Amino acid sequence: MTTITPTERATQKRVDGYKGGVIWHTQGSGKSIVMVLLAKWILENRPKARVVIVTDRDELDKQIEGVFADVGEAMKRSTSGRDLVAQLGR
Repeated sequence: MTTITPTERATQKRVDGYKGGVIWHTQGSGKSIVMVLLAKWILENRPKARVVIVTDRDELDKQIEGVFADVGEAMKRSTSGRDLVAQLGR
């Protein structure tokens, strides 16, 4: 079983209450794993939800894709804006 950090628990409460927010992390502090675990939790608790992760670097896309794979979550990287719109429509 995965241990939930206080940050993750607080974020889950905000998602449950349909509130937005920001999680601020420094370099190397585990942003990717927190993002993936939160996305996994959202998808498990909100089956109709869509999770979109936008990055500014291809290497970060690949890193996050690997973390998703490590926790057993399938994901699909968009190849273009048109592809993203099509995926969101499914």
